[in-house]
Amino acid sequence: MSVLSIFHQTAGAKADEIERFYNEADISNYTIKVHALKSSARIIGALELSEACAQLENAGNKEDTAFIDEHTDRMMNMYLAFKEKLSGLKKEEEIPDEGKPPIPEAELKDAYDALKDVAAQMDYDSVEMILEQLSEYKLPDEDAKLMKEIEKKLKAFDWEGMEELVSDK
Repeated sequence: MSVLSIFHQTAGAKADEIERFYNEADISNYTIKVHALKSSARIIGALELSEACAQLENAGNKEDTAFIDEHTDRMMNMYLAFKEKLSGLKKEEEIPDEGKPPIPEAELKDAYDALKDVAAQMDYDSVEMILEQLSEYKLPDEDAKLMKEIEKKLKAFDWEGMEELVSDK
């Protein structure tokens, strides 16, 4: 379920990236993103989508822009259809902040320092562990929103975006 949830949550941003690279005629990055989608689609059992991506990846490797032009829309429609199909997934219920102790300022600063380090190292597990530890505290509203954004960036493997979010903390 968590893999399906991540696939659903990241579909919009990844579709936007693929479309942007396609529109910019950046075949190299387009091919990289389509390759990643091929693997993700296969993992969740979206075999027809995975096969469409494999064909587009092959065309990208050959710089066959005619094939890419002819088949990208179909693949994108399939991808976005999966996003729609998965929208019914039950969202994880958030644990209310009531009863949680407020986070000590020094501990929050340490968490930001640690996030800077592990994001720079692209250490998924450590970022996840820090976010989990922070979830045990009531965070100031601004920091709570920032942690949700960091979590989204983590699920999308957007390390640069994550580093930007914590750079001035």
